[in-house]
Amino acid sequence: MSGFAGQGFMDDQALYYWSTKGAFYAYQALARQMGLEPQNEADFRLEAVSDAFSGSLYSKSGYRLVQPDSIELDVPRAAQTYSVEFVDEQRRFRQDQAQPVC
Repeated sequence: MSGFAGQGFMDDQALYYWSTKGAFYAYQALARQMGLEPQNEADFRLEAVSDAFSGSLYSKSGYRLVQPDSIELDVPRAAQTYSVEFVDEQRRFRQDQAQPVC
């Protein structure tokens, strides 16, 4: 991940405190670097999936006087179909199917 910091994208501390917005910015930067056109923030809506997340330091330290974090997802506004191919296993999955395509 230090490659992002080395490119001036964000500093090491920002990478440590990764967030949904930070991950989205990283996606946009990576897409541009790969020659792809990234989607815009307006193409997504934020959906809260948890307001009670406690990370690994919390669970190991025994210090319980901190507020838990929230977790949000970027959910596409437009319907999309995704396909994932597992090359080594010679199978594919589509977003709208529970069973392998091939």
